[in-house]
Amino acid sequence: MSTKSRCTGLLAALALVAATASDARTLLITDDQLTPETFPEAAALIRESLPVIPPQHLSNARRNQVERGLLEIERLLADGPDRHRDALRALQVRVNRALGPAITRESGQSPMVCQRVKPLGSRIVTVQCLSREDREIEQWRARDFMAKPVIPTIRQGPMARVRVD
Repeated sequence: MSTKSRCTGLLAALALVAATASDARTLLITDDQLTPETFPEAAALIRESLPVIPPQHLSNARRNQVERGLLEIERLLADGPDRHRDALRALQVRVNRALGPAITRESGQSPMVCQRVKPLGSRIVTVQCLSREDREIEQWRARDFMAKPVIPTIRQGPMARVRVD
């Protein structure tokens, strides 16, 4: 490997760290970037940054997933963004979910943890990605909510319940 290519790689790594340190979501696709005018620039930035992210932060499978997602988004945007709004949003979530943990690790933030969640009363499974601190806060809030005593109230109307003391 030549000195010039090492310097280029080092500069690209420093640029990625500087970009992610200032804003951890710099490389994530935002809703306003899902237009034919702005997406090519965002995709180019992501593609330039992918080789710089170390393999321990972003696996080859995730890199391929991001590349395929970017290509599919470009194809759908060329076909018409209004016709494929739902598919574009799904691909945006898929690419961001693949990049999110790697970006937070690169920027020195707490790593994101993605978990499959089935909300109470629903059969639809969703994926929720939160940092470890945010997940601990959510767990604390849930425990706090469950620990609060239930205070019976007197209601009016046909659904009124008798208060038991």
